Amino acid sequence: MDTEFKSNKLQLKVTNPAAPRAFHRLFNNVCQAPTSGQVTAVVDMLQVLTADHVQNISLATSQQITLK
Repeated sequence: MDTEFKSNKLQLKVTNPAAPRAFHRLFNNVCQAPTSGQVTAVVDMLQVLTADHVQNISLATSQQITLK
């Protein structure tokens, strides 16, 4: 079995004073191995540009699997 990296998706669960419930912000096509500094930079940027407060962070990785 061979595996090959396909894509990453960064999902942030956020709250915002203007929204009654928490919601998700998605960032597609994230690099293969984001560092904690890169993720922190995205979170900091989001908080500067919006009133969002990050509750949870998930990184979803897709791989292409080839069976032999």
